[in-house]
Amino acid sequence: MSALSELGSWFYRRRNQVPGAYWLPVALPGLRVAWFASLYNRGLVGSLPVGWGMTNAGAATYAVATDWPGVLVPYVSGTYWTLPDSVIVSPTGDMTCGGWFYATTSGAKRGWINKWYQTGVNQRSYALYVDVSDAATFDISADGIGTSVKSVAGSAISTDQWTFAVGRIACGVSQDVFVNGTWIRDTASVPASVYDGSCKLYVGRWNESGANYWDGYSAQWWLCGYYVPDSHIAWLFEEQASYFGLT
Repeated sequence: MSALSELGSWFYRRRNQVPGAYWLPVALPGLRVAWFASLYNRGLVGSLPVGWGMTNAGAATYAVATDWPGVLVPYVSGTYWTLPDSVIVSPTGDMTCGGWFYATTSGAKRGWINKWYQTGVNQRSYALYVDVSDAATFDISADGIGTSVKSVAGSAISTDQWTFAVGRIACGVSQDVFVNGTWIRDTASVPASVYDGSCKLYVGRWNESGANYWDGYSAQWWLCGYYVPDSHIAWLFEEQASYFGLT
């Protein structure tokens, strides 16, 4: 890191309301696992629990944004990431997932966080992604079958800036999407459970059998086996926003 970048990093740590706000996802209730691009090393993204590094597909690029003052965060790009199926990444009840992403193109379906395999098999569980109209979207299936998928579209994202996106479900009650401070909630025909599919967890790819790779950068992402309350999501967004150039 250059001297200017390091100075900028300390600037943001000091001016943010909570020093070290970059790491705040570890305080989320019901946290199962969290990944941070800042811990990138030898093809892995550092994670909690310790040692749960995600494996990248293809050539990954690690960098730190250096336009200070403004944005100063570590990120990865140029690949998607996988973690083998396990009970940890396969919540079957209330759940919340989210993270910080940066789009460099628009107009195509691109994956963020999912366990979703739809071609020829019924292995759909959950998927947080951007649809062809650039809307942040959260899909849930209770049985893995395409005809039973519940899809909720949130606000459209913008290119060339960081987006904080969250998908959340209170099974049988509400399925919601949060984008940079705005909630979209749907209480109609919400699935009573989340399907326990056997495909891998993907970050940066939608649908295990297709391309639909995320075209941009990823900074951090996390998964909770809990319906994280509005207050916690708002807190996390507000405390982290200055790191990502949002005020």
